Amino acid sequence: MVDKNKENDTSKENLMLDNMDFSNSEFITYFRNFLDENLNGLLKELNQEYCLKEVEIKGVHAAWIDTANSNKNKKVMIYLHGGCYMYGNVKNYCTIPVQLSSVTGIKVLSVNYGLAPENPFPKALEDVLSIYEYLLEEGYSSSNIAIVGDSAGGGLALATVLKLKDLKLDLPAALGLFSPWVDLTLKGDTIETLKEYDPILSKKQLEGSAKIYAGKEEMNNPLISPIFGDYKDFPPMMILTGGREILLSDSMNLARKAALSKTTADLIVWDNLYHVFAADSNLPESKEAIEILGAFLAEKMK
Repeated sequence: MVDKNKENDTSKENLMLDNMDFSNSEFITYFRNFLDENLNGLLKELNQEYCLKEVEIKGVHAAWIDTANSNKNKKVMIYLHGGCYMYGNVKNYCTIPVQLSSVTGIKVLSVNYGLAPENPFPKALEDVLSIYEYLLEEGYSSSNIAIVGDSAGGGLALATVLKLKDLKLDLPAALGLFSPWVDLTLKGDTIETLKEYDPILSKKQLEGSAKIYAGKEEMNNPLISPIFGDYKDFPPMMILTGGREILLSDSMNLARKAALSKTTADLIVWDNLYHVFAADSNLPESKEAIEILGAFLAEKMK
């Protein structure tokens, strides 16, 4: 027997996904619940013991994450989750930082930065700056801090360093970026050329969330779209991305721009893989990506 209520709910959900109306509060709630369900599934499949301790730092909710391999040293990775600047939390969006902590022995501070539409730009950036300043105040050296982010979190990681440069503060040792979203103007070529191959993202989804996150600010503001930033004297970065995602050109253009500024930017593309594939700990390619990035970050942190 078909459950008519469930059938109606599924039809409603599919309709909402097709419409992608981020101006509709009901859709935003559904979008967040949908991602929660997916991430909870990935978390259940994570074959790794870890400790997650939630804290509040300068009014910002965050969590310390470490594993049995984590060393009690003065090294730390700040982790910034993805979610189109509209979704994410430290509890279930943690398969990547857990894996990174395990392979590097370095503890992670994962940040629940402010989300749009409740907290549009620049709240997320301000929150991450507060976390970074806290670590410096606690005695961490900038040379022992790395910032890692995926998707929107990757863009936010870059925006954070651009702002640190503006403030003339010491910069982190390195950046690790999974499928970073760096161009909210959506001018990258693969937004169109790979739209039929991307199983995760759509242009409509990115357009809607970009508009809500930016608010009244211009999309080409480098602190919103870091592709427009200045990468001279920037920390070394590693960019890891899939070959079947519409944001592929964001990674490629970022690597090119950084290289032109004489900044180390290692770009690795996994053919036939999708947006932030490393979140799935069961994929062999995920393990490979985590190990490669972990080795890169450990080498750059003194």
